[in-house]
Amino acid sequence: MNTVRLNVGWWAFPTFPLPQTELLVQDMCYANKSFVTLTQPFLEKLLDRFAAHGLQVLIDIHAMPCGSADGTYNGVYPLPPQFFSNAAAASYGFQVVQNMLDWYMGLAAERKKVVHGFTLMNEPGHLIVPQYIPTADPIVRWLQQAVALYEQQVVMKMTDPPLLYMNMIDTAYGVFPQTCVKQKIDPNDKLQCMAHVLAKDCGLANKSWAVFDVHHYFSWDNGNGIYNCATDQNLTGYVDDGMYGFTGEIIKTGAEAGLMNYATSEWSLCTHRNDTQDCAAADELSIMYEQQTDAYTLGGFANFFWGWKMPYGGWHEAKWSLKNYMTGKH
Repeated sequence: MNTVRLNVGWWAFPTFPLPQTELLVQDMCYANKSFVTLTQPFLEKLLDRFAAHGLQVLIDIHAMPCGSADGTYNGVYPLPPQFFSNAAAASYGFQVVQNMLDWYMGLAAERKKVVHGFTLMNEPGHLIVPQYIPTADPIVRWLQQAVALYEQQVVMKMTDPPLLYMNMIDTAYGVFPQTCVKQKIDPNDKLQCMAHVLAKDCGLANKSWAVFDVHHYFSWDNGNGIYNCATDQNLTGYVDDGMYGFTGEIIKTGAEAGLMNYATSEWSLCTHRNDTQDCAAADELSIMYEQQTDAYTLGGFANFFWGWKMPYGGWHEAKWSLKNYMTGKH
């Protein structure tokens, strides 16, 4: 391991300069949702700790004000996500990104080196279309402007900028954005649509600092999880086919759109959405780990296991904690 992914909410960068002491901040849409800010000393001490262990960090904004995805991690769950339908929230989202980039650009050179890259929004628009907004166009417009902000504030000011991980998720494209309609993309080919959105709308074609990032979990295959895992041989074949199909399609689709770098910033050992549903294969965890890491390595993918540790995860721990898999410890 050489890089860790640090997931933070918008409350990590609520203002600039960053707070020097912890503050309580409220969500813009839901006053009953409050968060404790991170502080400048805390974040910079964290960078120093990463550096001391020879690690870099990918900083990921995992939740935006009012909810930019429909998931338990969105900061407002189970209330309706409103980020893309609330102009003030969307505008403040840009300010959050600006605050983060201003903080980064003001770091000492040695601390800057610790930052491997940024994700400006995690799983943008997950399950929002068409339940909360009619099409994915507002999602695309926000990402387009966020990329322009990153390019202006970071890329144009540095000779070797951090990588920009553009995380996309197919569940945001229930109704295709205008780019995909104009390109006459098959409505069922959401991966091709996402690649063209990044390359054309967001202007990331042929950009060496841009990464096409798609999460990948076997736990939701066929709606529930892996069925064909009665034996080690069955599971190995299933995961092998699934991984090389996934990485191969990402590379093919991305290359056709002009994207240069690929990543999966979330994956796990889970084989079913309900972790109590054990796969019958005797060597399930090792097969899930080895087949996936082999495929990512061969495909040249940066990849980040979902979490390092989750000591209070109960039956989830074995499949979602990398520390537990590697050491057997919490």
